[in-house]
Amino acid sequence: MPWFDVEEALHASTLPPSLEGLMRHVREANADGSGIKLCPSRREAMDLAAFSNQRVHQCDLIAVACSDLAAIKDLPDQHDPTVHWLGFDVVLQGGWSLIGDWLFRGRGSPSDWARELNSNGLLASPYAAGVLVGGYELAVQCGDAEEFPNRDSKLLVPRVGRVEV
Repeated sequence: MPWFDVEEALHASTLPPSLEGLMRHVREANADGSGIKLCPSRREAMDLAAFSNQRVHQCDLIAVACSDLAAIKDLPDQHDPTVHWLGFDVVLQGGWSLIGDWLFRGRGSPSDWARELNSNGLLASPYAAGVLVGGYELAVQCGDAEEFPNRDSKLLVPRVGRVEV
């Protein structure tokens, strides 16, 4: 639920004006159809995370690395030593995470495929994505998963990490 606390405060008109402008900037910067909302800068992400965690620390700031996503968003290649890399996700461009929306919230019995996940709930290797996609396609045939919007849907395999603050 990316930026849920911030979005909720925005809709309730309780978000500080500086963060209102920042959220408008985040929305504009993510109008690319990827379906993945990234903050334009680390400082902006830290400001939003501080707001979300002002009462109790319950939200982590994550980083993603993916050459296809970097090309879509025209991002420079960056190395950040404060990122603790956790694993890989499989994301339908403009859609959903196969791990998050199928394995963790899906219907049917995706638990057989959950054994492919590491202790962080992600794939240990990007090469395991094909196995997961195969399982997802089988679940679609059985009516246990949502079909891709079209056959040409592009899958992204971003590396996911927790930003140490």
